[in-house]
Parts: sequence; C-alpha cells; structure tokens
Amino acid sequence: RLCLPLGPVVGRIAGMVLCVLVACGIAAWAYSKKGWRKKPGYLGRILRLADRAVVYYAGMGFTPKLKILLGFYQVCIVITTTYSARLPIEYTSWTDKLAEAISIDWTGFLLPAQCLPFPS
Repeated sequence: RLCLPLGPVVGRIAGMVLCVLVACGIAAWAYSKKGWRKKPGYLGRILRLADRAVVYYAGMGFTPKLKILLGFYQVCIVITTTYSARLPIEYTSWTDKLAEAISIDWTGFLLPAQCLPFPS
C-alpha cells in the first residue's frame, strides 16, 4: 500500500470525530424537544421509543449490571497474558468470541503499519 501524507490521515480522524460529535449533538437536541413526541410520523415514534427505553433501562437498573459485565469481560480478556492464568472454558468461550467480533485494527484502517512514524 502507498503511504499517505500525515495531513490527510489527521484530517480523516478529525472528520470522523467531528461527525460523531455532530450526530450526538443533533440526537441530544432532538431528544430535548418535548413537543415533538406528540407529532405523528417517524420522529415522534422514535422519541417515544427512546423515552420508553430510558424508563426501562433505569427501572431495571442496567447501569451497575453493565459495569459488572464490562469489568468481568476486561479481566477475562487480559488474565492469560498478564497473569499466565487460565479460566475454565465456560468463562472464556463467549469472551473470546466477543473479542474477535469487536476487535478493530484502527491503525490498519487509518494508516498502514509500514507508514507509521515509529518502528512497530
């Protein structure tokens, strides 16, 4: 692969971050419009669904449950490399599959390894 100059790569990263921030800002602004929930159409339905999801999420107490699950996942992923310990397959089979599914090679996506300014 050809190495791109550093400027376009930094611009690509800044553009992606800006797009995510703008999308989050638009979603927060639309969610703050209380009158839009009563309107017929797609936007009203989506906002009413978001209200129900927030009530369900808070009512079931998902925040502490997700924190515990995330902490357990993080420990399972690094326990073999950090402490040379193996957990039973019942614990690690789903975490290994999840790690393979969500691992993204960001350096390969943004800039090939041979183009990095430091030795790999």
